Amino acid sequence: MGIFVCDYAGQNNGVRSFLIAVAVAIIVIAVIHLFIEVAQLLMLKFNYLTDWTNYVDITLFIFSIMFVSSFSNCSCPSTWQWQLGSVAVFLAWINLLLYLRMLSGGNHYINRYRKYHQKQCALIILSNCMSNMFLCSFSILFLFQDCKL
Repeated sequence: MGIFVCDYAGQNNGVRSFLIAVAVAIIVIAVIHLFIEVAQLLMLKFNYLTDWTNYVDITLFIFSIMFVSSFSNCSCPSTWQWQLGSVAVFLAWINLLLYLRMLSGGNHYINRYRKYHQKQCALIILSNCMSNMFLCSFSILFLFQDCKL
């Protein structure tokens, strides 16, 4: 468990004002997007709930608001807020990939990224199998080293 010690009173007012302005901007943007999501829910009804990307959006906006809400009163986030912040950054990355997929040229980059990771996973599996076979042969040799033939 980490203890976060923040002394914004010791910092100059420029840094403190900047942190508060960024926190307010994030809260305003997230609330606007939450209203957009609620409007989509009211218009699309059940179809809105069938798309999993909407869950990513809502979770991202809620976690972002929860993370920066403590900056508005000039205190540091607690440990659970840092964890929510890291999840929010991960969801923002996923959200970016989903929006790139919708663009006409973005699908090319997503496919290239997927093929690259498929090749990397296959290479890792192959190298693990080869190293395990190599290690098994030497472990058999060392296992029966005490036995006299």
